[in-house]
Amino acid sequence: FRVPASDAALTEAVQVTNAARREAYARSAQAAGDGATTEAAAARMFQTQLLPRISTGQWYRNAQGQWVQR
Repeated sequence: FRVPASDAALTEAVQVTNAARREAYARSAQAAGDGATTEAAAARMFQTQLLPRISTGQWYRNAQGQWVQR
C-alpha cells in the first residue's frame, strides 16, 4: 500500500494474493531450469507482462521497493 490500510480484510486479501504470487514465481523459476531465483522469475514476469500494461500516470513499486509513477 502507498498509505497504510485501515481495512483488515483488505490487508489480508492483499497478503493472500501476494503469497500466491510468490508461489507462482517460485514454480516459474524452478520450471525455467536455468537456476533462476524466485526474485529473478518475478522480475522477468513483471518486465514482460505487467510493465507494458501500466498506463502513464499510474504508480508501481520498483525493484528497490520505491513507489514510482510511470
